[in-house]
Amino acid sequence: MMSFWVMGRLVKVPIEVVDSFISTTLTNRPFWLHGKWLRKSEVERYLKGDVDHDLLDRIGEYILMYNENIMFSTYLLHLSWNKKEKEKYRKWALEGLKELREIYKEIKDCRDLNRKYELTKRLLHKSLDLGIDPF
Repeated sequence: MMSFWVMGRLVKVPIEVVDSFISTTLTNRPFWLHGKWLRKSEVERYLKGDVDHDLLDRIGEYILMYNENIMFSTYLLHLSWNKKEKEKYRKWALEGLKELREIYKEIKDCRDLNRKYELTKRLLHKSLDLGIDPF
């Protein structure tokens, strides 16, 4: 079990549940500007299409990490305040994360720069479709 303080309430979550949400890094500050993931100049380069393999790998990992942490945080809020909706939300979130992880795996395995760039855009669009804007 892992314990989290959520809006003044202690929430306990089995490790297996945490692991189902988080395959990257568990953090309470997932936004790129507050972490070690990306610099402003790198995000600007990505948005302009000035990319290389290393940047695209890190962009992909960041987008996945951001989604995992936002979805897990929302799940914790459900556990704390809206328990009857928690399983419905968890199922929806894990389905979305499964799709994001599949795209991220393609990014990691891809050796063609143009294809990798298109895959990161697909990952970003899927994130936006889920209602999460990582940038």
